Amino acid sequence: MNSFAYGDSVLSYLVSDDGYDIYLDNVLWISQHEPYIPIKTKTYEENAVIQINQLIEIYNEAIENSELEDNKDNDINSLLVDFSYRVLLLELDL
Repeated sequence: MNSFAYGDSVLSYLVSDDGYDIYLDNVLWISQHEPYIPIKTKTYEENAVIQINQLIEIYNEAIENSELEDNKDNDINSLLVDFSYRVLLLELDL
């Protein structure tokens, strides 16, 4: 399984014969299999890496836009809600 460390969490992916799965801290989070591969002209691995990079970008934007930069731990639930909402929008856009 290939991984991307980000803060205290790890995003990783596993490619299969018909798509890929993305894991957040070793828990299956997103499953993309035929015919639901976002970018048909790319390999499954390229799609997984692109999607992980998009997720990291969304998370970074949520952190940057947070008014609680100095007190992030106390507002983790707000960040997670914002992050989950942005991921939903991303999935709908793919």
